[in-house]
Amino acid sequence: MSTPNWRPCFRRPTVTAQHTVLIVDDSPEDRAIYSRFLERSSDPSFTCRQAATVAAVWPLLAAGLPDCLLIDQNLPDDDGLSLIKQLRTRYAPSAFAIVMITGGGSELLAVQAMKLGIQDYVMKDGLGAHELRRVVHNAIERVALERQIAAQQQAIADQVERERELRLQAEAARQQVVTILESITDGFFALDADWTITYINQTAERVLGRARSSTVGMNFFTAFPDLAGSIFAERYQHIQATQTAQTFEAFDELRQRWFEAHGYPLESGGLAIYLHDITERKRAEAALVRREHEYRTLVENAPDIITRFDRQLRHLYVSPAIKAVTTRTPADYVGKTNSELGMPPELCAVWDGAVQRVFERNEVVDFDFDFPSPDGLRSYVCCLVPERDHTGAVVTVMGLARDMTAQKRAARGLTFLSEASKALAESLDVQTTVAQVTALAVPSLGDWCGVALRDPAQQLEWVASTSVAERLTAPMQSLLLAEDSPLGPGCLRVLQTGHASLWTDVAAKLNGDGAELGLRSLIMVPLRARGEIFGMLSVATTQAGPQLDAYDLELVEELGLRAALAITNARLYQAAQEGIREREVFVSVASHELKNPLAGLIGRAQLLLRRARRDDNLNEHEIKDVHMIVHQARRVNALLNTLMDMSRLGLGQFSLHCAPLDLNRLVHSIVEELRVSSAKHTFVEHYDSAELLVYGDAVRLEQVVRNLLHNAVKYSPLFTTITIETALVDGQVCFYVRDEGPGIPAEAQPHIFERFYRVPEAEQSSTGSGIGLFVVAEIVKRHGGTVNVASDGEHGSTFSVCLPQQHEQQCDTENASAAVAEH
Repeated sequence: MSTPNWRPCFRRPTVTAQHTVLIVDDSPEDRAIYSRFLERSSDPSFTCRQAATVAAVWPLLAAGLPDCLLIDQNLPDDDGLSLIKQLRTRYAPSAFAIVMITGGGSELLAVQAMKLGIQDYVMKDGLGAHELRRVVHNAIERVALERQIAAQQQAIADQVERERELRLQAEAARQQVVTILESITDGFFALDADWTITYINQTAERVLGRARSSTVGMNFFTAFPDLAGSIFAERYQHIQATQTAQTFEAFDELRQRWFEAHGYPLESGGLAIYLHDITERKRAEAALVRREHEYRTLVENAPDIITRFDRQLRHLYVSPAIKAVTTRTPADYVGKTNSELGMPPELCAVWDGAVQRVFERNEVVDFDFDFPSPDGLRSYVCCLVPERDHTGAVVTVMGLARDMTAQKRAARGLTFLSEASKALAESLDVQTTVAQVTALAVPSLGDWCGVALRDPAQQLEWVASTSVAERLTAPMQSLLLAEDSPLGPGCLRVLQTGHASLWTDVAAKLNGDGAELGLRSLIMVPLRARGEIFGMLSVATTQAGPQLDAYDLELVEELGLRAALAITNARLYQAAQEGIREREVFVSVASHELKNPLAGLIGRAQLLLRRARRDDNLNEHEIKDVHMIVHQARRVNALLNTLMDMSRLGLGQFSLHCAPLDLNRLVHSIVEELRVSSAKHTFVEHYDSAELLVYGDAVRLEQVVRNLLHNAVKYSPLFTTITIETALVDGQVCFYVRDEGPGIPAEAQPHIFERFYRVPEAEQSSTGSGIGLFVVAEIVKRHGGTVNVASDGEHGSTFSVCLPQQHEQQCDTENASAAVAEH
């Protein structure tokens, strides 16, 4: 690079017409004189500031630097030389001019001051205004000139440094070009105007398959004869001929690679060629085209509706699946909003709001919606996904809507069947069950539902029917069961074959009154259990309702299976109840019939025992036998009484005759009897007060107390204590019996008052029917009371009976019978 010709050019600096001078002198008179000398001048003009001490100088300098300082040598807090040293330390030499003024200076002082860099040195004696202005003005001009010289010197130094840096940069740039060309992944070579290779980088050396040591300096087509006549040669020659840069892609047959070539003409007439291997990109593009084709094939044939929206909520794309739902083609949607397509306003609000949320929040949005298609209302779930550019901003929104009608319908069907199962399990009455079936089906499944069952003569008769309109009930029953009805043969086939039947477009098959019903579809399913068809379940819809289809047929068939099972269970329950009633009647009659001969037997045995004692004609063993006969006969009589009570409970004939009675007196009288008959047990009594009144049946309550006390004696070891206690607890009269027997296991306690239940351990050690405690519990219940047992399972048991006080509960025969009926 050539160095420009230049020479320094100095010119006198322009001094401004206004200067600031700081006078530092301890003499106020001198400061006033100097200020007057300087400020009287108008060309140039001076503005003076004054300081009497060194300490006063620094605040003035901080407020603004003067153009010149007049400094006296003798100062009260320091000397002038010291101040000048400090100024030169803190400020640059060109910051301001300094003139030292003194009244008794010496040559040595002047030399020292000049070495410190002052601009001039003057004596006070004989100093006039003109001389002072000249000295100050010259000092200021000198500093200004020094500044100019320093600036020009710096400019020269900067110019030299810039030229040196430019030379270094040029060399670095050349080296960098070489480095770049050698390190780039693209191949590069240069040709001169005669097609001689002047440079080739290592990538081009590898790509073209020739070492550059053997190609540089050779003719291009001599070095690479395979490229002669190729598209590469044609394009290179065209670039040289037209002197126009070109970029092209071509496939190299020899190397089986794709290249993107960039050719640039050079001023010398040669070429610069870049070769970029794009084989992998071409393969990726081919794969992308293939995947794009596969994706489009998938999208175009997917059952889901795929859409894309812009920020104006216009459709950019809609998949062909939309046509099956709306009969419109995808082209009808492109460029239009949902509102412009005539979508219902409430549905537009749902869709537009969801798409807006995706644009605003840059996140996926899921929502459900219902769409009125030509085939009816359909349910969809939709997922909206943001499509972003390289900055992450949402540019479009893609949506996928999936038809969930079948799934939701199936879910509703399962919910319906679940509710149906619960409802059918609530009753064991046949009429209630069939009424539940028809009530469940309308309007969930149709507008009318009926259940017909075979009577004992195997004839169908309607036992339940429910409809949305009363006018449907009688005509529907007639249409299905009348032999001359168009629907009659279909009903007969269902009963004969056991196969369900679905009828669509029923109105077209009817005429007359039947046609006026406006029926649309009909389902008839058999009611079958244990291989027997005993009835039929029918569901129908009118023109106002939906068309029943194969799914509805499956749902009604499932309902029919559950209904058939529920009806069968109800019938079996009714039959079982009838059998139980007949059993109770038999037990009651048998017990009653056995009591008469048994009474005679007990009487004869007691008479025989009295005669034997009077006549003394029987030995001791025979008298024991007669005692045994009386004892066992009484046991049988007690058992018969219990059986008769149990039968009366089952038949609803158990009666109570209530009156006020004292529970303490009743309990005490029975305990006194047991003291005599059970002398080997100790009875301890505790009564809460003198009198505890209840309103109840004295005979039945005596039966309760006697049963609990006899059980305590039966299951207690000899010579143990039985404790009897009565108390008033929370407004109820309670009776407790505690024994010291083996106890009742915890798992047996919830069942102890059930009919015919006996504790497993007790079955091996004692005899009993298992109905005594059942009768006790029923008697207490019909008095409005409760009976409970408590035991740790090892050491005794406590039975408790609590009854309302006299003023809290009334009982009579009617109440007892009603309670039995409810039971």
